[in-house]
Amino acid sequence: MIDQLLLATDFTSRSELALDRALVLAAGQADKIGAVHVIDGNLSAALLHAEENATPSAMAELFDARLEPDAPRPNVLTRKGDPFEEILAAANDRDDDLIIMGTPRRRRFLETMRGTTLERVIRASTRPVLSVRTPAKTPYRRVLFATDLSEASGFALQAADRLGLLAKTDITAVHALWPSLPNMVTDGGLPSGSLRTQIAAEKSVAKREMAAFLSGLNLGQHKLDSKVIEGTPQMAVRACIADFAPVLVVLGTRGRSGILRLVLGSVAEDLLSWLAVDVLAVPPEETG
Repeated sequence: MIDQLLLATDFTSRSELALDRALVLAAGQADKIGAVHVIDGNLSAALLHAEENATPSAMAELFDARLEPDAPRPNVLTRKGDPFEEILAAANDRDDDLIIMGTPRRRRFLETMRGTTLERVIRASTRPVLSVRTPAKTPYRRVLFATDLSEASGFALQAADRLGLLAKTDITAVHALWPSLPNMVTDGGLPSGSLRTQIAAEKSVAKREMAAFLSGLNLGQHKLDSKVIEGTPQMAVRACIADFAPVLVVLGTRGRSGILRLVLGSVAEDLLSWLAVDVLAVPPEETG
């Protein structure tokens, strides 16, 4: 379960969705939440002072609209500097179990090269990061687990379970199979008979590997379905979202193929930019 979590807010409607999810996860204990607002360190001294003074009342207004008068409030944190650096520093200082952020705005020019604040936080964080894109009124009920069958990938789903995100959920695990096709022969754009046989054989092996992998995660208390889909991770996730309509996607940030690392910055339309559901990105377990 979550002992404490960090909510990053910039007072936009996007971050209000993140606040609503944080309150659901806190389950009546809003004082588990550290609500951090980072003020741009490049502002003039006058603007810095004005925003610093305005932050507590702006936070209080958000909390008062959602919480009973006598309910505990999140702890307000105001920091100055680069949001990416300060969000990570705040989470490290507090030793939070989870970082929660809203979706990024449309990319600015510099962000097309180095990534949005959300992407940079996910890449560098040593703790799970939850990107919230949907209204939050209840705990998660349908979860999609994108896996490459690596240890790091399995750790991501186990981390989601430890955080309490999988309670009372239906889980679908999807593995993308990119068949090894050294001698692709097609007939009118369709795979040849031998090629279809090879794909079927590889898919059968992948299904057995996936069953063994999921069994080894020791999540027997959860209802869990599995799918092996031919194509890239993006294609597999798209297909499952259309069929299963999950409200949360869980994935690891590294692994055999490095699902998230592959997607972030290396394809034109990545998971974090087009997914319309919440995403939990989990870094690998720290060792040593």
